[in-house]
Amino acid sequence: MDNRSRVTAAGTLIAAVVSWALAPVFIRFLSGAYDPYSQAFVRYVSGAVCLTAVSWIGFRGEFVRLLRHPGMLLGIACLNTFQQCTWTMGTYDATATMAQLITKLNVVLVIVLSFFLFREERGIIRNPAYLGGTALSLVGVTAVLAKEP
Repeated sequence: MDNRSRVTAAGTLIAAVVSWALAPVFIRFLSGAYDPYSQAFVRYVSGAVCLTAVSWIGFRGEFVRLLRHPGMLLGIACLNTFQQCTWTMGTYDATATMAQLITKLNVVLVIVLSFFLFREERGIIRNPAYLGGTALSLVGVTAVLAKEP
């Protein structure tokens, strides 16, 4: 991998991390002005406009092909819409920090599904260091979420 690719990958990773970290802050900040459904709609329409522009500029051929045959995309789009609406509703009245900590509990589901679906990940998941780190992180989240940590 050359330096340009590394810089691009690092920049993209940083943008993704910051974007995901800002979501609970925006939900909390905008909760006085929007109900959960309107808020999810505004947030994801804004994201769709940006993604459409990036796709049109950088991946025009693939984007046009997808628009001509949207079948594969419709199912995942419906699932994502449902998940994001329920996530927004679930974090709507929580503090931004609490919302972010609670959403980290999805790691458990990712681990379980990865264990059953991806044979190559079973060795990593069975590793005692990995299991210990995962258990420690869950204990930490539990301690932070407890009324009297």
